Amino acid sequence: MVAIFALKMLDKGNPVINGSGEQTRDFVYVKDVARANLLAINSNVAGAINIGTAQETSVNQLFSLLARLTGSQAPQPHAPPIPGEQLRSVISWERARTVLGWSPQVALEAGLRETVDFFKAARGKNSRNNNGFANDKGTVSP
Repeated sequence: MVAIFALKMLDKGNPVINGSGEQTRDFVYVKDVARANLLAINSNVAGAINIGTAQETSVNQLFSLLARLTGSQAPQPHAPPIPGEQLRSVISWERARTVLGWSPQVALEAGLRETVDFFKAARGKNSRNNNGFANDKGTVSP
């Protein structure tokens, strides 16, 4: 969702929000996830460990943050909801703290800023090489 919205906004496109946009997700920055994986690989811990922020962010809030960070003036169009879509998603990272000494370090807005900056830099580099960067779904392609 972050990549699709950010890339479309950077292309002056219009990402679409399915449903009301009040459905929530627990967005965790990739560097925090990578750090958790490294800690887990180097431990003897077994079993599931949730990696998240324990903070719910609505899709509408995410859209607004990304619009500000990308400079997008795109409206917030809404499509019909996806049948069966999860309405709330938030998890506790307590076990990760207890068994790995892990906690999220990158706040949502800071992580989104780094992500947008990465896409801007990568697109500039790839356009100079005439390689392209994203397909019409907003996903990265070589």
